[in-house]
Amino acid sequence: MYFGLLLGFLIPLILFGIFYLLNLIYGVWIKGANKEVSIIQMSTIELVSIAGNLLPFRYYMVKLKFDKTGRGMLVMTMVYAVIYIILNHFS
Repeated sequence: MYFGLLLGFLIPLILFGIFYLLNLIYGVWIKGANKEVSIIQMSTIELVSIAGNLLPFRYYMVKLKFDKTGRGMLVMTMVYAVIYIILNHFS
């Protein structure tokens, strides 16, 4: 279960870093007077990073039958989802 918690914690962080850097490099659509419009919003990057846990989760649960690792990943995905909802919808 602890390995699943670690995977569930690290995979979204790594994906967020990759998508954030790609958005910084290629994502600025319009540069105007004191304004930059980005193609991808930050909330979309956060959500896609959280959803990145789905493929490894399915692999560990279905293919390898490592239920405890899958549960740990599921717990971290739920924690990230709650944090996402709190930060983006209640602030």
